[in-house]
Amino acid sequence: MKPGWRYYLLLIFCIVTSIIDLSGQAAYITGWRNPTLEYCANEGGDTITGESPKGKPFYIDGVSYETAPALTRLANGVAILYPNRLTTGTHTIIYGTIGSHDVTVTITITDMPAVSLAPFSSVCANTLPYSLFSADSGNVSPKTGTFSGPGVDANGVFDPAAAGPGTHIITYTVGLGGCASSVSRTLTVQSLPVVGINPFAPVCEGTDPFLLTQGFPSGGTYSGTGVEAGGYFNQAVTGIGSFPITYTYSNGTCSNSAVRDIVVASNPNASFSGLGSQYCTSDGGVGLTG
Repeated sequence: MKPGWRYYLLLIFCIVTSIIDLSGQAAYITGWRNPTLEYCANEGGDTITGESPKGKPFYIDGVSYETAPALTRLANGVAILYPNRLTTGTHTIIYGTIGSHDVTVTITITDMPAVSLAPFSSVCANTLPYSLFSADSGNVSPKTGTFSGPGVDANGVFDPAAAGPGTHIITYTVGLGGCASSVSRTLTVQSLPVVGINPFAPVCEGTDPFLLTQGFPSGGTYSGTGVEAGGYFNQAVTGIGSFPITYTYSNGTCSNSAVRDIVVASNPNASFSGLGSQYCTSDGGVGLTG
């Protein structure tokens, strides 16, 4: 091949490579924190490096990284991208000489979703599990988020017993376009009052109704078979046997209860022998056997 042909081939190569449409151009720049080139509006600095060729300048929306606040020069061919300094929407980043053999990529800035969560009411430790979403989900906005925190399952159901007494932080998170916003509220689980019943004395068959006083703290109520108005126990209703008695007490916020059995025993059948039908006044003592 003659030397002149080499010159023309090199010239054609340079012209072609300067005008071809580079596909997958983001591959010429490394360091992207988000490979999809989508960023949230609150994200901080992301260091990117030009790789082909090295040491060229960066531009964002036509402004050099020497002066652009959202894309600052760290070294030749190295820049820090600040998504939180950009407006929402798309922005163009160019690596190389504008209008020449440059690499152009488009990044997208997504605004953070606005999230709201109404305050929670306190609950008792023995409250049954319930959904943190209100009946119409009006306590949250948007309605597409998820709850997390102690005692919260994947469906947003809160179990006070699993969380335990105390004040817990419950977080509601909404994801939108790869970005997520969250808001937290406290939810207090109230401790239950300590409630108990001291042992009942055995009750004999035929005993008159009597007031139950074994439950503590005082001020609670009794229930169960044989318990009548005012907390009286009537064995005539129960008959003979063992019967559970429940004592329930409320401290004005939460209630708790305790259970203990009361035993109603049958009366013994008393009998004896050795007694004759008639005796004289002069007769001596008579032995009796029970």
